[in-house]
Amino acid sequence: MKIRSYQLFKYFMLAIVLAATGVVYTSCESDETTAAAPPVITGVRLTDPEQRDSTFTQAFPGTTIVIQGDNFVNVKAVVLNGFNLTFNPNYVLKNSIIIGIPGNLPVKALYPELPNTIVVVNDKGEASFDFKFLAPAPWIQLVKFQPPAAVGKTITILGGDFYAVEKIQFKVDDDVVAEVTDFTVGEDFDMITFEIPDGGTSDGEIVVVTESGEASTDYLSNPFPEFLFLSDLYQIPGDTLTIEGKYFDFVEKVVFPDGTEVLKEDLKFNALNTKIDLLAPDIAPGSGPVILVTEFGDEIESPIIYNEMSGVFKNWESEGGDWGKGTREQADGTKPPFVGTGNYLHMISPMDANVNWWTDPLVLTVQTSDRPAPAGVTDATPISQIGIAFNYYTGNPWTKGYLAIRFGGHPGSSPHAKVDPNDNIAGKSITRRWQTYVVPLSEIIGGETWGGPVTTWGQFKTATNGFDPFLFAQFFNANSEAQTVNQFWDNMRFVKLQ
Repeated sequence: MKIRSYQLFKYFMLAIVLAATGVVYTSCESDETTAAAPPVITGVRLTDPEQRDSTFTQAFPGTTIVIQGDNFVNVKAVVLNGFNLTFNPNYVLKNSIIIGIPGNLPVKALYPELPNTIVVVNDKGEASFDFKFLAPAPWIQLVKFQPPAAVGKTITILGGDFYAVEKIQFKVDDDVVAEVTDFTVGEDFDMITFEIPDGGTSDGEIVVVTESGEASTDYLSNPFPEFLFLSDLYQIPGDTLTIEGKYFDFVEKVVFPDGTEVLKEDLKFNALNTKIDLLAPDIAPGSGPVILVTEFGDEIESPIIYNEMSGVFKNWESEGGDWGKGTREQADGTKPPFVGTGNYLHMISPMDANVNWWTDPLVLTVQTSDRPAPAGVTDATPISQIGIAFNYYTGNPWTKGYLAIRFGGHPGSSPHAKVDPNDNIAGKSITRRWQTYVVPLSEIIGGETWGGPVTTWGQFKTATNGFDPFLFAQFFNANSEAQTVNQFWDNMRFVKLQ
């Protein structure tokens, strides 16, 4: 086994740090003035009275122990692993000493020159007792190699606290099928590297055995990438999208629901190949899984649906159900919005300066009497966990102004959510690309007569008010100059909030 060799000066520097933090102290004397004989140590046990007869010869730093023996009179020092510690005279009896092992006591696994002993000193002499001070137990994060497994191929176990490693075992159905004692431990004790042995090419588990304990993890001889997490559920072009999982070593591209591909050169992998960061592309506002594609052609789908559309109540695939100016169009690739999924609504109209009311060209109303439940929502789901999402594309920038989303009413009588079509949460311009906005229902429910409280989806889906069944999106211009509103709407839907 190869392991990090500490330089001696680091050991002495650590002793200075321990002294400065109060872990290494000068000794104190007990109440007796003269010892009859040198001390004798017969064993060490825990302070639990029920374990009085259970002695042991090793412990982790931070453990409180009882040193058992005789002649603990006029004790001058208690030395753990070469370091003098203070002790409370009230906890020193003729046959026992209660003392806590400091949590940052240096251990032999890191400093091979340390003695692994407990020493008690009185005015007649001293007693030494062999006792192992353990390093923290190991843990495993990931096993990494180039699949498929083959004898002699390099394999690395990533994790931490790989101190005093004794062996690595390969197990199948709890039976040890291979064992490795020739390995290299990284300088920071966070990785172990070795060659796959005979018997190490079958699925099972890998076990790291140290003097402090064991750590195990599943072992696959030909691991397949796992897609565990997607940071954003909705389309936010230009923002960083994070994918987390396992075994991303051979991922070649990420494919979005509309077929848009982000190739490997635009993917940022972490050192463990368990995370991918990429800029979310400007895609058609469709719904479906995000797919990882490996260099072997394997496809791995995201565990959640990107741009979930199960709660769609308006996508302009058919006429009717709304009023206000606007035309149903389809993207042709030559003019904004360039891409789309089927039909969308296009609204374009001049907007006077300092408009603070709505007129027909600047209002969109959508019938919401059909209220399909989105994925994950039941009648008991609180309104606070539900929102309205919509895809929105700004054809030209607004210098000032906002959208006001509400259920009926007007600013003086109906709660509304303000949406700035120029900026998303990160403060980036979203002009001339599809964007997904999510408005919590809790921000736009109330203020009108709803026929009773509306706190759950079950109550909301049948509730009415004086303006129902319409969802209003109104346009307000706070600019001192006139400007043209040019926007596109698609896929209005109810969604479950994270």
